[in-house]
Amino acid sequence: MATLDEIWSGLADGTMERPDQAAILRVLVTRARSTAASSDPQERNNALNVAQVIGGPEAIEVYREYANDSEQSVREKMFEFAKEAGAIGLPAIRAMVKDADPNLNHKVLELLFDQNDPQSGTAVRGLLTDASALRRAWAALI
Repeated sequence: MATLDEIWSGLADGTMERPDQAAILRVLVTRARSTAASSDPQERNNALNVAQVIGGPEAIEVYREYANDSEQSVREKMFEFAKEAGAIGLPAIRAMVKDADPNLNHKVLELLFDQNDPQSGTAVRGLLTDASALRRAWAALI
């Protein structure tokens, strides 16, 4: 049987499938969430890869940890993975409504608008008084 580090590496690089054991999944999710504090962007990207393979609500828990990551590439990956998750990914995407990158912020707000999700309206309410006219406009639409 593979060690947890071997499972982590295999999931991160796409060479291993999702384990079935609940205890192993809990450890992997905990590690992926705590990796958000790592100073290494590659480790944070690996954690997102692991979460994507795990999938489901557990992955969304992990994605939310990366909504405000210091690296735009990590946030972009998180957005794409949460978007691929469909409706269950919306809580992670809602956590990005104030993303610092204008292009990514536009994608986030556009997706929330397209989803016509009542909880998204609540999430963007604070943007109605934002300094950015674009954010204010999106908030009014959502």
